[in-house]
Amino acid sequence: MENPHQAISIGGEKEEEKGATRESSSQAVEEKDKVDEATLTIGNEEEEGTVMVTDLIKRIVNKQKQKRDKPFSIFRVPPSLAGISIKACQPELLSIGPYHRGIGDFKERKRYFLPLLDTQQRQFIMFGFLKFFMFKQNEKRTKECYSEAIDMPSEDFNSMMLFDASFILELLYLESNDDPELQMPWLKPILMRDLLKLENQLPFFVLRRVYNISISTRRHTNASTNQQPDSLASLFFRFLDLPFAETINVPQNYKDLQIDHLLDLVHKSFTPCSPSIRQDHGNYRPSAQSIQCVTLLRSSGIKFIPNREAKSFLDIDFKRRVLKIPPITINELTKTLFINCIALEQCRQHGSMYFTTYVAFMSFLINSPRDVAFLCADGIISSSSENDQYIADLFNELGKNIDFNIRTCYLSKQFREVEAYYSSYWGTFIRTYFRSPWTFISVLSASVLLIFTATQTIVTVMGYIRQF
Repeated sequence: MENPHQAISIGGEKEEEKGATRESSSQAVEEKDKVDEATLTIGNEEEEGTVMVTDLIKRIVNKQKQKRDKPFSIFRVPPSLAGISIKACQPELLSIGPYHRGIGDFKERKRYFLPLLDTQQRQFIMFGFLKFFMFKQNEKRTKECYSEAIDMPSEDFNSMMLFDASFILELLYLESNDDPELQMPWLKPILMRDLLKLENQLPFFVLRRVYNISISTRRHTNASTNQQPDSLASLFFRFLDLPFAETINVPQNYKDLQIDHLLDLVHKSFTPCSPSIRQDHGNYRPSAQSIQCVTLLRSSGIKFIPNREAKSFLDIDFKRRVLKIPPITINELTKTLFINCIALEQCRQHGSMYFTTYVAFMSFLINSPRDVAFLCADGIISSSSENDQYIADLFNELGKNIDFNIRTCYLSKQFREVEAYYSSYWGTFIRTYFRSPWTFISVLSASVLLIFTATQTIVTVMGYIRQF
């Protein structure tokens, strides 16, 4: 028989055990809640950290996008183009701007050819005005024109801008300068090339500001004269003796144009003010060669004549088997202009590709010195110092290192029509049977023999018919 007290005691132990179990369960629940709460806290911290990192990335991307929205205008020449000629990319005598600062024989002479600062008093006034009122406010804007970060103290950078801009203006007034060294015949071509190099540019608004100050100074000095000063563009083109100057269209309203620097001014003077409408010819599938060289096109019946009435040397036209190309002189200045204008077009995010397209078209036409000889004989290419091999190598190297869309370029119509004629039955017939005098004589002899044979056959048949 069970002891009731024992039973009660056992029941009490069971109750105690149940109470202990309930306490342990509640502790476990509390610990689980703590763990869940800790996990939730950690999760929230991770989520907050993720949000912070995401916001940081967005800010960086937006900052980079804002930088891209303000496109650069002064670049380094791409290595593919710089490898063609270092001389055409880097300054020879005159270094302008931060990229090649201190290079050249004129680095110490800039301070002695400043028409603006001809007295010590004016020097302090002008330097202080330009430095603290213009460059201090526009230093960031000026540095943002360069594609590379300019790590220069403000004082050094502003002084460099002032002296370089003033010295360029002195070169533009070279005709009235009596300095014997600047009047040396060999010097001006080198200085012209240096002013056309992409890496050797100043922002145009800097030049324009210094030029406006110089005009005010000259008006104050020569108050009795009412002569209107020349524009900055006119002064530059008068100094710049290009081999195809007759095709330069000096923008009369250049103040209304967005001009980045002197090279961009030259670029815009050759290109149309209103870009031609680009059409993507969907049915046009250019071949690997696109258009053939001069030698093959001539053998297909295409004539080459100089277009002396063209408004720009970029105006190439093709009609009725006649390819009209404006005459051009090839020399070191032309080479410098081509390389740097192409580099400018290739580096810009958006913009015209006229120089790139023109050089690409000419590189297709010129494969060998023989092609150059034909174009020289036709009056399209002239060169007083370079031989045919040099010109052929120049266009071949330029053609291999440029990228353009043949279906949307401004010469797309000419590309398409020249290739279409070359591949036509008539072009193939002329190329096959009239390539050389001996081929023509053979075809003519065969044709005459065929006519005689046909005539003899007809006469024989007619005589046979008459007998009956």
